[in-house]
Amino acid sequence: MIDLDALEAAVAEGEKKNFFVAPIVKELIAELRELRSMRRADNEDIARAYDFARDKGQALERAAVVAFLREGDTVCMECGDRATLDLAYRIECGEHRREEEK
Repeated sequence: MIDLDALEAAVAEGEKKNFFVAPIVKELIAELRELRSMRRADNEDIARAYDFARDKGQALERAAVVAFLREGDTVCMECGDRATLDLAYRIECGEHRREEEK
């Protein structure tokens, strides 16, 4: 990547020795600086959008799993507990992910 500070310094040094560049060179440097600053902002926006989409996807997946478990709720043949409702509640609360956070 072109070091714009070094390029501007070289242009300034050349001007001290009466070597002048076409005005378009300085305009190009200025435009390149502006485009780079815009790209940085775009990258930050993209990162925020990615994080939002990831978090939204996780929330939607969790809701889908909870809904699936609630739809298929059955009574345990051995103990009579409504096992999937309990699992649905625990997943909804995020308990199934607690170990990963440690």
